[in-house]
Amino acid sequence: MKNILLQLIGWKAILIQGDPTVTDRWCWLQNYIQSGAKRTLDAGCGQGQFTMYCSQLGNQSVGLAFSSQDIHNAQIRADILCLSDIEFQVVDLRHLDEFTDQLGTFDQILLLETLEHIFDDTKVLADIYQLLRPGGILLVTTPSIDHYPLWGEKLSEYEDGGHVRWGYSQKDLVTLLEKFGIEILHQDYISGIVSQKLASWEFGLRKYNTLLSRAVTLPLRIFHFLDQPLTKLLNYPHLSVGIVGRKPL
Repeated sequence: MKNILLQLIGWKAILIQGDPTVTDRWCWLQNYIQSGAKRTLDAGCGQGQFTMYCSQLGNQSVGLAFSSQDIHNAQIRADILCLSDIEFQVVDLRHLDEFTDQLGTFDQILLLETLEHIFDDTKVLADIYQLLRPGGILLVTTPSIDHYPLWGEKLSEYEDGGHVRWGYSQKDLVTLLEKFGIEILHQDYISGIVSQKLASWEFGLRKYNTLLSRAVTLPLRIFHFLDQPLTKLLNYPHLSVGIVGRKPL
């Protein structure tokens, strides 16, 4: 069913299939991603939706994920979309330094909702820094330390794919990046109350039936235009923080 929808309406079908916070990250990414002949790494790409988005912008895109099933699904989707200048690899980001020579360097690197899954975030960022060309752009999103837990969200004591920390404050994430000399260009908050509530309902209903969860929450996305006004009015904490940085020349 997912691939049929992809064939019918193209890449944006992936946004419909994801929860509203995925769409929010795409909207944020559009503000900063560079199109054209850029080499882009999507580190922790999941099933590759943003890797494919960058490819459609003309980037030579490489997506890395820990799960071989995710990489398999991503490649199927890329083939359906006839994306040729794209590559997916099974790579454990905890051992990214072992793949430095193989991967080469990149003009821009995406690290979206990934650091919170790994205990040694400093090592991951050090390895990412080595892959980023001088003047290259790093785009990072993580959960905000202040966000309210979504349905079923809990911390894991092990690196088993779950979150090992609730998130980061903007200040803490900036401090972490500046340790490597990254120049901070932009700081943002992503996903307000409407997106979070819809995502929570979708996660909860998905336990019973995936089609039911989509049937209930998809029509309610028309209220997304209220996300930022309501979030500001209620002083509701955003789900994620977004940082754009640049490696010095």
